[in-house]
Amino acid sequence: MDIGGSVMVKAGYVATKTVTGALRKGERETITLDLDGPIFQIAGSCDNGCDDLDFRLLDSDGRLVEEDVEGDDAPIVTAETAKGKYTLQIIMVACEDRCAYVARVFKMP
Repeated sequence: MDIGGSVMVKAGYVATKTVTGALRKGERETITLDLDGPIFQIAGSCDNGCDDLDFRLLDSDGRLVEEDVEGDDAPIVTAETAKGKYTLQIIMVACEDRCAYVARVFKMP
């Protein structure tokens, strides 16, 4: 599961958090993130049994900040954020059985 970490670092981003887990088709996991701006990217990927993984980033009031709901297994959301708590919804849309995923948060210093 390659999530392009070296590409992000070359672009000037710094990795701040990595989240791993496993979900079945139709399941979702919710992660709370403390983001302190100004610009973040959250990149993900899943194992070979996975065909579609989605991310939705919500603010502390539950409003959608950014989402990647493309039909692929490598979601990326980019957001300019104020300091605060955010919720990342990780949604396993298509998976053969139980699929492992990784989500990595990158910050632009």
